[in-house]
Amino acid sequence: MRQAKTWIGLLIAALLVLVLANVAVGGFKGPDNAANTANPANPATPAPAPQPAAGEGLAVRFVDVGQGDCALISCGGQNMLIDGGPADASGTVCQLLQSEGIDTLDYVVVTHPDADHSGGVAAEIGVVQVGAFFSSTTEGGRYTFDNLKRRLADRGLGINVPQVGDTLTLGQATVTFVGPVGAFEEENNNSLVLRIDYGATSFLFMADAEYAAEMALIDAGANVRATVLKVSHHGSAGATTRAFLQEVLPDYAVISVGQNDFGHPKPSVLERLDWIGARVLRTDESGTIRAQSDGTTVTFTTEKTAG
Repeated sequence: MRQAKTWIGLLIAALLVLVLANVAVGGFKGPDNAANTANPANPATPAPAPQPAAGEGLAVRFVDVGQGDCALISCGGQNMLIDGGPADASGTVCQLLQSEGIDTLDYVVVTHPDADHSGGVAAEIGVVQVGAFFSSTTEGGRYTFDNLKRRLADRGLGINVPQVGDTLTLGQATVTFVGPVGAFEEENNNSLVLRIDYGATSFLFMADAEYAAEMALIDAGANVRATVLKVSHHGSAGATTRAFLQEVLPDYAVISVGQNDFGHPKPSVLERLDWIGARVLRTDESGTIRAQSDGTTVTFTTEKTAG
């Protein structure tokens, strides 16, 4: 009997030693300190990529300003205007700003001084507050651009000429100036080229940049891949080359164009866009084109003004 008690005592002692050894080496893994594979501090678990918050989105309105360019972009309570169309379209843009309840443009960009891009901006900035103004140049040499400069001076606004690689924050979207790469004799090729990224979607605004500017972007290794391409120069034959489209690989192509004597958009450009597989939308056919991104997909609606 005494021998049995001795063996039981030894067995209990041995079990206590094993338990104490386990605690000393690995710790007791109870519900509060069990291995947690979801712990963000665990380097084996990569942090997820940031995604747009629920309920937010990027809205891009390609405004029907006739033969000209104008895009109004909103994201996270901030707004940007890229070009303002010709002077006789300023009423359309001002009405849109009012109907959308926009009283502040955080950024205004004039991609180059041509009247069909800059002509309406002087009137448009008169109905809203403006945070910052950007242009490809401070010296346009045209009446419409000189008039705009006077209006900017009256408002106490300077002209910022961005450098390639400069970025702006627009809500949860990132705006990057990707061109022009270098300086060109042809003024269209000195147009500011902008890329807007929102989640997994992107928009590329080519202004009036043509072949030489496109090739410079390719040679520089610029990131021009985009979900939506704002086609350059209203569909001029001198831009939107096959080589460039192979870099952009757009799902959608928007052409801002009106009645004109130039034959825009050129059939050769439409053929190239069809070749790359892009769905084409045109302001002369559909009116104002609204693109909405949720960070994953882009959907479109159109609004044709009667008359």
